[in-house]
Amino acid sequence: MVKNTTTFVTESTVTGSTGQAEREVLALLAVARETLNPALVLAWELRRAEARQELSLERLVSLQPRLNAALEEGEQMASDIQDTLKALKHSPPLPAKSLLPGF
Repeated sequence: MVKNTTTFVTESTVTGSTGQAEREVLALLAVARETLNPALVLAWELRRAEARQELSLERLVSLQPRLNAALEEGEQMASDIQDTLKALKHSPPLPAKSLLPGF
């Protein structure tokens, strides 16, 4: 989902068609699933196992494929997030159509 959001943010900046792009970005964000970086999830699991003294060399070896997959997916997520943040930083600010609550 983050890649799609980057595309829409970039398109709205280039084309100036913010209304449609805004709606599309908001629609993507509304249906995006909440996720945690899989490398962090695995790190937390390993720390818990280590605290319980359940972490052995055999267990680490058996987790190697999962470790590699989590690192690869986590690096891709981090890259996607950085791309999105870069696109947002380069997007011009737009005035709100109404006053936001609390301001």
